[in-house]
Amino acid sequence: MKIENEKGIDDLQEYLTELRNMQERFYVSHNNMFMHESDRDRFHQISIEITDLLDNLLGSNQYSSTIFSAYQNGLHNFSGTPSFHSVKQIDTCISAALTRIKRKPKTLKKINSSTFNPKPISPGQIKKVTAAWLYHNIPISMWLWFAGLLLSAFLLGITLMKNSQLFQGVVGMTCEPTSHKSPNSN
Repeated sequence: MKIENEKGIDDLQEYLTELRNMQERFYVSHNNMFMHESDRDRFHQISIEITDLLDNLLGSNQYSSTIFSAYQNGLHNFSGTPSFHSVKQIDTCISAALTRIKRKPKTLKKINSSTFNPKPISPGQIKKVTAAWLYHNIPISMWLWFAGLLLSAFLLGITLMKNSQLFQGVVGMTCEPTSHKSPNSN
């Protein structure tokens, strides 16, 4: 594992050098800075590779999401090409990640050894599906998705029921306001 981590750190250094070379190739046209055309596809590719590498080295981390956001935000301009600022942000983020790794090298080993790596379960291994089994084997994201689906179905049912002729016929009431006459009025 130590060799893989050292290779990963070396790869981050190479990406940093490549990004800095890209920054040097930006050019000015009509008072705006543009990425050199030959760098655009490579910038897209290495942005993905860098986030994957950081996820492999650090597990879930803030650097990967920051890099992804910087890449996405860099494309939201009138030309639709990566901005100088986004390349600089990714450069800065990689530098910060490398600094963290150099200051706390044990972070790599600790996080790598504790990353979630579920083992596939074959149908033959499941003896009995209980609430406890579901709780321990279904990820929280799936539970939240299911709860959202149930809530949506419930709210849709209420909305449709209020406007349904069937509901009004079964319950014998309408949703229209009625006028009440007092018993004393003629």
